[in-house]
Amino acid sequence: MRKILLVGLFVALASGTAFAGVILLGSDAISFHSSTAIGIPTFSELARGSSRPVLVINNFGLTGSFSSLGGYAGAAGGFFGASSLTGLTLTDFSAIFLASPGGCCSDPSSLIAGSESAVTSYLAAGGNLGIENFMGFFSPADAARYLTILGFDPSAGVINSAMFPGGLDPCIATSAGLAEGYPASLSLAACIHQIYDPAFFTARGYTVLMTDTSVPNRCCNYGAAGSARTGAFLDTAPCHWAGRCLLDRLTVS
Repeated sequence: MRKILLVGLFVALASGTAFAGVILLGSDAISFHSSTAIGIPTFSELARGSSRPVLVINNFGLTGSFSSLGGYAGAAGGFFGASSLTGLTLTDFSAIFLASPGGCCSDPSSLIAGSESAVTSYLAAGGNLGIENFMGFFSPADAARYLTILGFDPSAGVINSAMFPGGLDPCIATSAGLAEGYPASLSLAACIHQIYDPAFFTARGYTVLMTDTSVPNRCCNYGAAGSARTGAFLDTAPCHWAGRCLLDRLTVS
């Protein structure tokens, strides 16, 4: 299984000839910042050259077919926007991309409420899924949906599920990320929203593609020391977690 995590981007690929991927993106670089530097390699990875479009599930008005728009670029078959999966045949699409509600800052799992089994079946058949501003456990309902879709509870691997005050910059590509076409360094005045624990996801077959660790003195503590996922984010507190992930990916034979 091949897997990716980006600060948050995360892609899981199934073994065999069919490509099955899940990308967890801890940023709104695509929908809000219209970053093709993130969008092109992300959708290239998801679509894998397919002539079928990427289905963009969103609540901010992207409907019908379009070849590219802002950060939505890089898919050979273009894109198709819809507000839900209702009435759609998922195998008509190379990938499903769940866009951050309103384009910014919120987990989009509610957009597929009631369709979790359809998404799971789609992935099992070789389909691909991208999730923008993935928070993992923002609500009990989110956690339950992701347990169904991902096959594990990601809660313990999400260090920060809310947006940082002002966001964090820059996003930095590792050598693996550079090989995938991600930018060496990218600042968007808020490139990073969510942060994922690389140890947690590496244990599940993931490799870092992008990080923010090029700023060695940047310190963080989400809540009091040892109390991850509670309280307010404090960028001035002593460093409590190192190696925060933007993008992870691994190929496993």
